[in-house]
Amino acid sequence: MGGDKFFANDIERVNRPELWTRATLTITTLLLGILGLSGCNALAAAANPDPPQLMTDHADFIWGFTNIGTICAITNDPPNGSGTLKVSNGGGGNLQISNITVSNITDFPATTSCPIPGNLASGDSCQIHAQFSPKSSGFRNGKITIVTNATTVDIPLSGCANDVNFNCGLLGGQTACGH
Repeated sequence: MGGDKFFANDIERVNRPELWTRATLTITTLLLGILGLSGCNALAAAANPDPPQLMTDHADFIWGFTNIGTICAITNDPPNGSGTLKVSNGGGGNLQISNITVSNITDFPATTSCPIPGNLASGDSCQIHAQFSPKSSGFRNGKITIVTNATTVDIPLSGCANDVNFNCGLLGGQTACGH
């Protein structure tokens, strides 16, 4: 008889959907605990097991030296020297791009095919094209900042500009524009 009563209680649980959520949540919590996840991180991991991942094909762009008012090809982007940065989603889910900015846009003009704001699906990519066209002499610096739901990345930009008062070639360590 004791077995019959236990069986009857189990049937009652099956017929009461409000108990299902509690049981599912308890099982999910136990499984996440086994995986070493807890709190909001556990819920985020359970909701999106393969999150988006921002990937770029360059860590920085370095231009050689050039004269003020000219456009310089990039020295660390063989073979074309175009200053093209590939941005891609190497994870799952949508990579939400909320903003892309270029500091010192005067010396480093840039364009992009990336959706701003917009999404890159898993495996999709877009490009940012940057140039070095200095307006004043000396070492020039800037950065491309990409803000997404996965992370924020800064890509440093640098080059050196010659004029009659400043000769980058005398400083050593850099190569002439396009060489």
